[in-house]
Amino acid sequence: MADLVITATDVEVENNNAGTFVRFGAAVTQGQVVYRSTADNKYYLADCDASATARAAGIVISNADADNYGYILSGTNAKINLGATLSQGEVYVVSDTAGNIMPITDLTSGQYITILGIAESTSLLRLRPYDSQITHA
Repeated sequence: MADLVITATDVEVENNNAGTFVRFGAAVTQGQVVYRSTADNKYYLADCDASATARAAGIVISNADADNYGYILSGTNAKINLGATLSQGEVYVVSDTAGNIMPITDLTSGQYITILGIAESTSLLRLRPYDSQITHA
């Protein structure tokens, strides 16, 4: 498999979760995964290649430019339609491509395992973020 192909205009929260208002340090698009930088408390695109950037804080639910504010979905059990086709029951994680999401089976040796959630159906991801800080063998 490969990274999910997310249609940003189709991303929507399914269970009335308003998300968290944050400041972004880089331009972001709906459906991308972000982490919070401890250096400036802004949110940047997450990736699984380094421990700091693998610490996913949530999924972007409103587009924003760098240094602007927007919303991320980070709540446990929140449901999000990513505008992508999911495999029901599959666990999805932070990808090695900044901001992207991939199935856990695509992780390779040395990449950090940060679970985002499990596909409840072919369209809905049940968010259950877990930052393990463990690398794949």
